[in-house]
Amino acid sequence: MNTKSDILEIAKAQLALDYNYQLSDFEKKENIISENRLIKGRRIYNSDGCFFKAVCFGSKAMVSASPQILSWCQEKLAYRDGEWFFEYPKLRAIDKKLNEFGHEIADLHHYYLPDPSIQGMKLINDIKWYEYEDIKQFKDDDRFGEAFAFDKNHRQELVQMEKPCGKLVLTFCLHIAAGALEQT
Repeated sequence: MNTKSDILEIAKAQLALDYNYQLSDFEKKENIISENRLIKGRRIYNSDGCFFKAVCFGSKAMVSASPQILSWCQEKLAYRDGEWFFEYPKLRAIDKKLNEFGHEIADLHHYYLPDPSIQGMKLINDIKWYEYEDIKQFKDDDRFGEAFAFDKNHRQELVQMEKPCGKLVLTFCLHIAAGALEQT
């Protein structure tokens, strides 16, 4: 089982690939600002090469952006408190700058790393696991909305479903980006 330190190092290594950083950049005091480059091993998204993307990790913000806006990012965002980076007034200022280039903030997501101290949980329903080949049966099944992408860049490898009250419910879906498949 991975320790908290292991999990943090794995996350840093993936973020370095996704955002064009060096692992040593995580030790810097200021936020990390870099040019968005498509590095082998990164997670692949349909919006690859996007104009601006940012993530907060610990108390640091990491920004990867187009060369057109890079100097503004370095001037305005390098020394902002990463813990408060995604407050609405700050996002509004970023969005306003993006608008000058014909772009806008598309969406925001929260992601969390697993807690290695959690040993397991008690199951209250029957669980069924579906692997890659089994998942194909759910293509065009509208019960699961956008849970299954059926996209060559984001392959579903493992799915957990349960049947509380006899109704099939998706409870877990592991998506693997094409770049990550090459690494394992």
